[in-house]
Amino acid sequence: MMIDFDLYPMISPTDDYEAVLNHLPKILIEPRISALLLCIDKVPSETIIGKLLSLSQQHNVALMVSFTAYSKPDSQRFKDVDGVHITDLANLPLSVQSAKSLKQQIGCSCTTLDEAMYAGEVGVDYVSFPAHSLELIEKWSGFAELPCVAENADSPHEAFEAVKRGADFVAFSLSMNETDLEWINELNTLGSL
Repeated sequence: MMIDFDLYPMISPTDDYEAVLNHLPKILIEPRISALLLCIDKVPSETIIGKLLSLSQQHNVALMVSFTAYSKPDSQRFKDVDGVHITDLANLPLSVQSAKSLKQQIGCSCTTLDEAMYAGEVGVDYVSFPAHSLELIEKWSGFAELPCVAENADSPHEAFEAVKRGADFVAFSLSMNETDLEWINELNTLGSL
């Protein structure tokens, strides 16, 4: 029985974007990858953003950028990316407004069903729960229509458990080495059993 899910690799904050750009082509050929999440602690150059966007578009993969809150200055700097992922619900309405004004997708990290319902009411396109929060994922997928991401899966087995409970996407941190493909292949094997 094949289980349907998409992959959502995350790029951790880094100063070595050249290594990221060299590694991504090996990863982005995986057909299950539908989005790539760039987690930043400082804004990369426009050149780096452009290269990441071009590379992701070549593989028909959405480039998302993670923010605590998404403001007008951010939205102008990242106007060409496909979407944003918000990690703090405090400024979510403003973040949604900024993203929607640019026709970008927007998602957010949630730790409770109440947070996820609030995010849906405000207008996000997806919610994410920690991958280990299997009960939340199962409850959400049982009644909500918004897609659910199992965020920060530590292992293919944890990711697969989240998918079995209803996660539509699995987000995992890239290691920027050969273990990334091994991780993906192991999850694909579990998903096809």
